[in-house]
Amino acid sequence: MTEADALARVWRQQSIWSQAANRARDGIAVARRASLVLVVTAAVLGAATPAVAAANRWLGTACAIVAGCALGLVPLARRQLSMPVIQDWARLRSVSEALKAEVYAYLAGVSPYREPDRVDALDRRSARVLGTAEDLLPHVAGVEPAKRPVPAGRGVSGYLEQRIDPQIDGYYRRHAAGFARRLRRVKMVETVLAVAAVVLGVVAGVLETDLAPWIAVAGTVSGAVIAHAAAARYAYLNLEYLRTAQRLEQLRDRYRRTDATGPDDEDRLVHDSERVISIQNEAWMAEIVTEPPPAPPE
Repeated sequence: MTEADALARVWRQQSIWSQAANRARDGIAVARRASLVLVVTAAVLGAATPAVAAANRWLGTACAIVAGCALGLVPLARRQLSMPVIQDWARLRSVSEALKAEVYAYLAGVSPYREPDRVDALDRRSARVLGTAEDLLPHVAGVEPAKRPVPAGRGVSGYLEQRIDPQIDGYYRRHAAGFARRLRRVKMVETVLAVAAVVLGVVAGVLETDLAPWIAVAGTVSGAVIAHAAAARYAYLNLEYLRTAQRLEQLRDRYRRTDATGPDDEDRLVHDSERVISIQNEAWMAEIVTEPPPAPPE
C-alpha cells in the first residue's frame, strides 16, 4: 500500500466515524431540548386548563389532552439520554479523534512515524483504534465519508498551522465563548422566572386571587431550565475549553521560542499537544454531559 493510499484510507475512516458521532450528538441534543419543551408545555397548559375550560369547555379539554400527552412523552424523549446512548456517542467521537491524531502525527513526521515502515505503522495503529470499537459498527454502517482531501501540510510547521492553530482559536476559544453566552441566557431566564414567581405571589395576596397554579408553573419551568443547564454543564465546558486552548497555546509558543528544534522537541510538541486534546476529550466523556460538545474541526 502506498503512503497516499494509506493516508486516504485512514482519513476516510476518520470522516465516517466523525459523521456517526455527529449524528449521535445531534440525536442527544434534540432529545434534551425536546424534554425541556415537553416539561414546559405540560406545566403551562396544565395550569391554563381550568381557566380555559371555564371560557370554552372544548378548548379546555384540548389543553388538558395536550398537557397530558406532553407529560407522557417526556420519558420517551429521555430514553435518548440514557447512559448507553451517551456512552456510544462518546466512544464514536473517541475513535474519530484517535484516527485524526494518527494522521496528523504521520504528516508531522514524528515518532512512531520516523521509521522506514511508517506506512505499515499507520496501518497497524489505525487498525488497533478501530478494533477497540467493533461493537459500534452498526452506527457507522451506510455512512459515506465526506469528500475532502488529506491535509496537505507536512512537518511540524504544517502540524501547527493545520492542527493546533484551528483548535485553539477556531474551536476551543470560539465554543468557550458560546458556552459563556448560553450560561448568561440561562441565568437571565432563572432571574426572570424568580421575579415572576414573586410578582405573582404579591398580586395573589393583594387581589386575593388564586394564582397558585401559575406560581407552581414558574417554579416548575425554573427547575427545568436549571436542570437543563446543569446537564449541559455550560460553566464546566467553558472553563475546560479555555484551559485546553491555553495549554495548546503554551506548547505552541514554547516550541516556537526555543532554538532547539530537533526530533525530540518535535516529538514532544506533537505528543504533548495530542495528549492535551485527548485529556480534554476524556474529561467530558467521563462527565457524560447530556448536551454533547460541538464537533471538533475536521
